Amino acid sequence: MRMCLAYRQQISKVTEDNPNPAPGYVLNELAQATYKSVEVCQELQKLLFKKLDKGHVQVTIKALKALRFLCQKGNPRFRKELQRNTAPIRQCISFRGTPDPLHGDSLNRQVRELAQEVMTVAFAELPTDNEGSFQPASSMSSSSSSAIASAGAGPRKMEGFANPEFTPLLFHMFSSHTHHTSSHLLLIRW
Repeated sequence: MRMCLAYRQQISKVTEDNPNPAPGYVLNELAQATYKSVEVCQELQKLLFKKLDKGHVQVTIKALKALRFLCQKGNPRFRKELQRNTAPIRQCISFRGTPDPLHGDSLNRQVRELAQEVMTVAFAELPTDNEGSFQPASSMSSSSSSAIASAGAGPRKMEGFANPEFTPLLFHMFSSHTHHTSSHLLLIRW
Protein backbone atom coordinates (compact mmCIF):
# COMPACT_ATOMS: atom_id res chain seq x y z
CA MET A 1 0.00 0.00 0.00
CA ARG A 2 2.80 2.41 0.90
CA MET A 3 4.69 1.59 -2.29
CA CYS A 4 1.52 2.08 -4.34
CA LEU A 5 1.20 5.60 -2.91
CA ALA A 6 4.82 6.38 -3.80
CA TYR A 7 4.30 5.20 -7.38
CA ARG A 8 1.07 7.19 -7.62
CA GLN A 9 2.94 10.33 -6.57
CA GLN A 10 5.71 9.69 -9.08
CA ILE A 11 3.20 9.08 -11.88
CA SER A 12 1.44 12.33 -10.91
CA LYS A 13 4.74 14.22 -11.19
CA VAL A 14 5.43 12.70 -14.59
CA THR A 15 1.95 13.41 -15.98
CA GLU A 16 1.20 16.92 -14.71
CA ASP A 17 -1.24 18.84 -16.91
CA ASN A 18 1.19 21.43 -18.29
CA PRO A 19 3.45 21.73 -21.33
CA ASN A 20 6.66 21.25 -19.29
CA PRO A 21 8.57 18.02 -19.89
CA ALA A 22 8.37 15.24 -17.32
CA PRO A 23 11.24 15.18 -14.81
CA GLY A 24 13.85 12.74 -16.11
CA TYR A 25 14.96 11.61 -12.68
CA VAL A 26 11.42 10.47 -11.86
CA LEU A 27 11.21 8.53 -15.12
CA ASN A 28 14.52 6.84 -14.26
CA GLU A 29 13.22 5.95 -10.78
CA LEU A 30 10.11 4.42 -12.32
CA ALA A 31 12.25 2.44 -14.78
CA GLN A 32 14.33 1.07 -11.91
CA ALA A 33 11.16 0.23 -9.99
CA THR A 34 10.05 -2.09 -12.81
CA TYR A 35 12.89 -4.43 -11.82
CA LYS A 36 11.39 -5.03 -8.36
CA SER A 37 8.56 -7.36 -9.38
CA VAL A 38 5.90 -8.13 -11.95
CA GLU A 39 3.32 -6.65 -9.59
CA VAL A 40 5.11 -3.29 -9.70
CA CYS A 41 5.08 -3.42 -13.51
CA GLN A 42 1.35 -4.11 -13.47
CA GLU A 43 0.70 -1.34 -10.93
CA LEU A 44 2.64 1.23 -12.95
CA GLN A 45 0.77 0.26 -16.12
CA LYS A 46 -2.56 0.50 -14.33
CA LEU A 47 -1.71 3.98 -13.03
CA LEU A 48 -0.51 5.17 -16.43
CA PHE A 49 -3.58 3.71 -18.17
CA LYS A 50 -5.77 5.72 -15.79
CA LYS A 51 -3.94 8.85 -16.91
CA LEU A 52 -4.72 8.01 -20.54
CA ASP A 53 -8.43 8.26 -19.74
CA LYS A 54 -8.25 11.68 -18.05
CA GLY A 55 -9.26 13.57 -21.17
CA HIS A 56 -6.47 16.16 -20.93
CA VAL A 57 -4.25 16.08 -23.98
CA GLN A 58 -1.06 17.05 -22.11
CA VAL A 59 -1.64 14.31 -19.52
CA THR A 60 -2.26 11.76 -22.27
CA ILE A 61 0.92 12.79 -24.12
CA LYS A 62 3.01 12.53 -20.96
CA ALA A 63 1.49 9.17 -20.00
CA LEU A 64 2.32 7.79 -23.45
CA LYS A 65 5.86 9.16 -23.24
CA ALA A 66 6.24 7.51 -19.82
CA LEU A 67 5.00 4.19 -21.23
CA ARG A 68 7.46 4.47 -24.11
CA PHE A 69 10.31 5.30 -21.72
CA LEU A 70 9.49 2.36 -19.44
CA CYS A 71 9.33 0.03 -22.43
CA GLN A 72 12.74 1.21 -23.56
CA LYS A 73 14.55 1.53 -20.23
CA GLY A 74 12.57 -0.61 -17.81
CA ASN A 75 12.41 -4.31 -17.14
CA PRO A 76 11.46 -6.39 -20.20
CA ARG A 77 8.66 -7.85 -18.07
CA PHE A 78 7.03 -4.41 -18.27
CA ARG A 79 6.86 -4.79 -22.04
CA LYS A 80 5.49 -8.32 -21.78
CA GLU A 81 2.75 -7.11 -19.43
CA LEU A 82 2.00 -4.23 -21.78
CA GLN A 83 1.67 -6.65 -24.69
CA ARG A 84 -1.10 -8.44 -22.81
CA ASN A 85 -3.16 -5.27 -22.39
CA THR A 86 -2.89 -2.86 -25.32
CA ALA A 87 -6.51 -1.74 -25.52
CA PRO A 88 -5.94 1.70 -23.89
CA ILE A 89 -3.03 2.39 -26.22
CA ARG A 90 -4.98 1.25 -29.29
CA GLN A 91 -7.71 3.71 -28.33
CA CYS A 92 -5.11 6.49 -28.36
CA ILE A 93 -4.08 5.56 -31.92
CA SER A 94 -7.45 6.85 -33.09
CA PHE A 95 -7.55 9.77 -30.61
CA ARG A 96 -9.69 12.70 -31.73
CA GLY A 97 -9.80 15.50 -29.19
CA THR A 98 -11.00 19.05 -29.49
CA PRO A 99 -8.50 21.22 -31.37
CA ASP A 100 -6.41 23.49 -29.16
CA PRO A 101 -6.90 27.24 -29.79
CA LEU A 102 -3.14 27.76 -29.98
CA HIS A 103 -1.81 24.46 -31.37
CA GLY A 104 -4.78 23.31 -33.44
CA ASP A 105 -4.83 19.55 -34.07
CA SER A 106 -1.06 19.09 -33.56
CA LEU A 107 -1.44 17.86 -29.95
CA ASN A 108 -4.06 15.33 -31.01
CA ARG A 109 -1.80 14.16 -33.81
CA GLN A 110 1.06 13.88 -31.30
CA VAL A 111 -1.11 11.57 -29.15
CA ARG A 112 -1.79 9.33 -32.14
CA GLU A 113 1.89 9.23 -33.15
CA LEU A 114 3.07 8.51 -29.60
CA ALA A 115 0.52 5.72 -29.23
CA GLN A 116 1.85 4.14 -32.42
CA GLU A 117 5.43 4.49 -31.11
CA VAL A 118 4.48 2.80 -27.83
CA MET A 119 2.95 -0.10 -29.73
CA THR A 120 6.06 -0.39 -31.91
CA VAL A 121 8.40 -0.33 -28.91
CA ALA A 122 6.23 -2.73 -26.92
CA PHE A 123 6.29 -5.37 -29.65
CA ALA A 124 9.91 -4.88 -30.71
CA GLU A 125 12.35 -7.71 -30.12
CA LEU A 126 13.54 -7.84 -26.52
CA PRO A 127 17.29 -7.25 -26.06
CA THR A 128 19.22 -9.96 -24.22
CA ASP A 129 22.78 -10.26 -22.99
CA ASN A 130 25.17 -13.04 -24.03
CA GLU A 131 23.74 -15.58 -21.58
CA GLY A 132 20.18 -15.01 -22.82
CA SER A 133 18.90 -13.47 -19.57
CA PHE A 134 17.69 -9.93 -19.24
CA GLN A 135 19.75 -7.20 -17.60
CA PRO A 136 18.68 -3.94 -15.97
CA ALA A 137 19.47 -0.80 -17.92
CA SER A 138 22.06 0.31 -15.36
CA SER A 139 24.10 -2.88 -15.73
CA MET A 140 23.86 -2.77 -19.53
CA SER A 141 25.24 0.76 -19.65
CA SER A 142 28.13 -0.07 -17.32
CA SER A 143 29.05 -3.22 -19.23
CA SER A 144 28.86 -1.44 -22.58
CA SER A 145 30.99 1.45 -21.32
CA SER A 146 33.64 -0.95 -20.00
CA ALA A 147 33.62 -2.73 -23.37
CA ILE A 148 34.13 0.57 -25.14
CA ALA A 149 36.94 1.53 -22.77
CA SER A 150 38.73 -1.79 -23.27
CA ALA A 151 38.35 -1.65 -27.07
CA GLY A 152 41.05 1.02 -27.47
CA ALA A 153 44.66 -0.13 -27.38
CA GLY A 154 46.76 2.07 -25.14
CA PRO A 155 46.30 5.75 -24.43
CA ARG A 156 44.66 7.81 -27.10
CA LYS A 157 44.99 11.50 -27.73
CA MET A 158 42.07 13.71 -26.95
CA GLU A 159 39.81 14.16 -29.95
CA GLY A 160 37.50 17.06 -30.55
CA PHE A 161 34.19 17.47 -32.30
CA ALA A 162 35.43 19.83 -35.00
CA ASN A 163 35.28 19.15 -38.70
CA PRO A 164 38.53 17.35 -39.66
CA GLU A 165 38.32 18.79 -43.19
CA PHE A 166 38.24 22.39 -41.93
CA THR A 167 41.40 24.46 -42.25
CA PRO A 168 41.25 28.01 -40.98
CA LEU A 169 41.56 30.58 -43.74
CA LEU A 170 44.23 32.60 -41.97
CA PHE A 171 46.37 29.57 -41.17
CA HIS A 172 46.13 28.32 -44.75
CA MET A 173 46.84 31.78 -46.14
CA PHE A 174 49.96 32.35 -44.04
CA SER A 175 51.33 28.86 -44.40
CA SER A 176 51.07 28.86 -48.21
CA HIS A 177 52.49 32.36 -48.77
CA THR A 178 55.78 33.69 -47.52
CA HIS A 179 55.05 37.36 -48.09
CA HIS A 180 52.16 39.50 -46.86
CA THR A 181 50.24 41.83 -49.08
CA SER A 182 47.67 44.48 -48.29
CA SER A 183 44.83 42.16 -49.38
CA HIS A 184 45.90 39.70 -46.70
CA LEU A 185 45.83 42.43 -44.11
CA LEU A 186 42.31 43.40 -45.14
CA LEU A 187 41.18 39.82 -44.61
CA ILE A 188 42.74 39.78 -41.17
CA ARG A 189 41.11 43.04 -40.13
CA TRP A 190 37.68 41.93 -41.35
